[in-house]
Amino acid sequence: MADLAITYSLTTELLRSIVSSRMGTIIHGQLEAGVLYTPAHVRNIKAQLRGALRGTAAPAALNNLVRDLGIDSFGSSNSMVAQLVDELLQEGAVRGTMKGGGGSWVPTIHTAAQQTAVHGFYQQNGWVAYDLVRKSGISNEKSYLKQTFPEGIALDSGKTQLSALAAFDDLQLSTCLLHEACTLC
Repeated sequence: MADLAITYSLTTELLRSIVSSRMGTIIHGQLEAGVLYTPAHVRNIKAQLRGALRGTAAPAALNNLVRDLGIDSFGSSNSMVAQLVDELLQEGAVRGTMKGGGGSWVPTIHTAAQQTAVHGFYQQNGWVAYDLVRKSGISNEKSYLKQTFPEGIALDSGKTQLSALAAFDDLQLSTCLLHEACTLC
């Protein structure tokens, strides 16, 4: 818009009001932050975002993703990128969630891998520490474990299976009987 204003010696405000009033009728495009995007350009950006988001296996900041794609040089505004990502989510073209007010992308595969790792650890070892769940990137670890493993027993440091506690009790009893120096409470 600034280039057009300079070329035709018009103020940007006047040009913006003229273009805005004709958007969707004789002017087809999208006006974002003083930049007019053609439908073809928006489709191109959307296709690049679709490919990048589908290929992402870990959380990524959208501004870094846009920069890596090279579409920031076209003046793509963050609001337009967030809007396009929302459209892709609604269409089912990508799977994941936007976090941090639309500033970062978390793919579903990453979330599933985190949950699978925690679930596997719990099943294999009979317990899982809150620290491990937090380090896996799952927030609100206590409520997550409570929902995921309702049959488990919550401890100060994590969650354990009842069978793990029974095995520990048996081990403690065997040790005490072996050494005959233990006092059971």
